[in-house]
Amino acid sequence: MTLGRWCNLNSNEEGFQHRLAVATSKPESAQRFLYLCWVLSTEWLKRQAAELENPDIPPRNNVDIPEWACKTQGHINKIKRQMEQLRRVESYLGHKPKEIDPRIIEDVKCLAASKWIRAAAQYGYSDEENAAWLKNFLTQSTKGKRGRIAGTVDSDGHALLALVLYEWEPKAWSFPKLADHFCNKHKPHTADSDCVDKLKKAVKRLRAFLQELGYKRQGK
Repeated sequence: MTLGRWCNLNSNEEGFQHRLAVATSKPESAQRFLYLCWVLSTEWLKRQAAELENPDIPPRNNVDIPEWACKTQGHINKIKRQMEQLRRVESYLGHKPKEIDPRIIEDVKCLAASKWIRAAAQYGYSDEENAAWLKNFLTQSTKGKRGRIAGTVDSDGHALLALVLYEWEPKAWSFPKLADHFCNKHKPHTADSDCVDKLKKAVKRLRAFLQELGYKRQGK
């Protein structure tokens, strides 16, 4: 699977302007912010996929080669982070996150390496120079940590709605009240109940993620 195809799967083939209009029409909330992040991240990754079709070759000046290599690696890392971030946003929104095929990132790296090889042939670099650069570039790890990302959405998927309700009406939607709403128990929850504690921790993780994305709550 290519990066472009992966992006299309995430965006469900909808047009960017339509998806953006839908997102901006929603009430101001953490949910609206995540929806906008989903739209914009998907579009950014689509542009990266399109730009990869016409890649720039390394500079002719040997002095600029290390800078080009560092910039290229940084860009690849950014694509990987954006893909992982997008999957996490999808989880909070209640969408089924698309699996990231590690070969997508490897293909991006291989394309960058092919640019180097093509440039090296033009500039007359030695086999030793090429081998040293390729070894350093291709052996840098592109695999993330296995398992669940620290602080991901709670397993029941209630964190986002709980946060939205709490931000709208904190008095009406206290955490015990939220636990009453989301957890199937006959007795009202108390502030020290296990369900309330888990919900608070899930919302705390979500808030940290929203802060990482740049979310600032408006209004009260």
